[in-house]
Amino acid sequence: MLSTIIYRSHITEHVPLEILNGLARKANKINKSSSVTGILLFNGTHFFQLLEGPEAAVNAVYSRICQDPRHHNLVELLRDYAPARRFGHVGMELFDLRLHDKETVLEAVLAKCTTKYQLTYADRALQFLRTFVEAREKENYFEIPAASGWTFICDESEQREGNASLVAA
Repeated sequence: MLSTIIYRSHITEHVPLEILNGLARKANKINKSSSVTGILLFNGTHFFQLLEGPEAAVNAVYSRICQDPRHHNLVELLRDYAPARRFGHVGMELFDLRLHDKETVLEAVLAKCTTKYQLTYADRALQFLRTFVEAREKENYFEIPAASGWTFICDESEQREGNASLVAA
């Protein structure tokens, strides 16, 4: 069984978009050497990545990704197992959604699949992928300030009851 991790994150403001192809080439080499494959989707502000391969290797790659300062608000969407690779051609492929028509973008992404049946609609990974590609649920992408900017404050009315609130500074 292969391990699968899917996450979504937001590109950091200071990161120039021109570096993304180089980032994908470097990830491709690293991932290939670890038998990790997958696809990295980008819509101009958010990343959506599916990683698949041996569990220890996928976890190691994902751990490095979580520490990368070029993105923030990383949300793990799925951690699961699969009998076969969904995107097995390369170690990592960057797919820029902005370069495709809205009507054909999902078909273009699915054309990158390597499974015999090109992902079934019952596949949870496909459901997450479709939601991101079709830009559904985008209104639920919250921008959370960095933890260094959080402060606890007591509301006077709640102070008597010993309650505190967390707010962003």
